[in-house]
Amino acid sequence: PYKPKIEEPADLAPRFEIGDWVQVAAQTNPGHIRVPAYLLGKPGRIIDIPAMILNPEEIAHFRKTVTRLPLYLVEFDFKTVWQAACPEQCNNDKITAEIYEPWLLPLTEAVS
Repeated sequence: PYKPKIEEPADLAPRFEIGDWVQVAAQTNPGHIRVPAYLLGKPGRIIDIPAMILNPEEIAHFRKTVTRLPLYLVEFDFKTVWQAACPEQCNNDKITAEIYEPWLLPLTEAVS
């Protein structure tokens, strides 16, 4: 059975805090993508940091050594994500998604 060695980084502190505005990285990596495609490049706000999880991309590729990553709960405005395709009655709706830290970039200006 697959049992990777877990490498504990010296600093396990999450890069972002609750309330921070972030943007999902717009690039797609070949292989095991862990972000819904419709959120690529979209801005959102961190609403929770539920756990430090073993890197699923490293596990998917059966790496001998894996690291832990912060997992964030990110909230997106439905209208921002779907733009013109957003029905008017959904303008105030939200989408939440769990996203791993390597897929998030700091957003320098809050989007409302």
